Amino acid sequence: QPVGRTQTPGEKEREVKEAEVTVARAAALPQARLRVSSVSQNIDRLDAALQDLEKHKGLSNITGTLMGRTPNLTNKATGAQAKLDSIKSQIFVSALQAMREASKTGGAVGNVSDAEGNKLEATLAALSQAQGTPQFRQELKNAREQLSMSKRLIQQAFDEEYGATSSRLNPTEQAELEALRKRFGKP
Repeated sequence: QPVGRTQTPGEKEREVKEAEVTVARAAALPQARLRVSSVSQNIDRLDAALQDLEKHKGLSNITGTLMGRTPNLTNKATGAQAKLDSIKSQIFVSALQAMREASKTGGAVGNVSDAEGNKLEATLAALSQAQGTPQFRQELKNAREQLSMSKRLIQQAFDEEYGATSSRLNPTEQAELEALRKRFGKP
C-alpha cells in the first residue's frame, strides 16, 4: 500500500486471512509430503509385485478355466499363488491405506487419492484367476498402468497444491513465514 495510506478494516482482515492460509499451508506441507511419499513407495512396491507375478513361470498353473479353480499341485503354481495372495492381502491393502492417508491432506491431493484408490480397487478386483493366462496378464498390465497413472496424478496434485519445488522453503520464504508467524501470533 502507498506510504501514508491507512488500511481499511476489510483490507486488514483480508491480509490477516491470507497470512493465516500461508502459515497453515506451510505447517501442513511436511505431513502432506510424508503422506505423498508413503503413497509413492507403496505404489512402487505394488507395481514391483505385479511385475514379478506377470513374469512368474507358474502363472499359467494358477489361471484359466481349469487351473484357476483347482488346488496348486506344483512348486511353480504354489509360488505364483503365494505372490498373488500377497498382492491381494498385504501389498494392495498397504497401497490403498496409504492413498486413504494421503486423502487426509485435503485439497487436491485428498480428492485425487480418493478417486485413484477407488480406481485401484476396481482394477485389482479384475484379477480373477478363472480367466485365461493371456487375459490375466493383460489385467496385470492394466493394474500397473493404473498404478503409474495414480502415482503421477497424486504427485501432480501435490505439486499444484504446494508448488512443484515445495520440498523446502528457500531462506527468503522461511524468513517471510517466520515474520508472518510473529506478526499474527502463530507458532
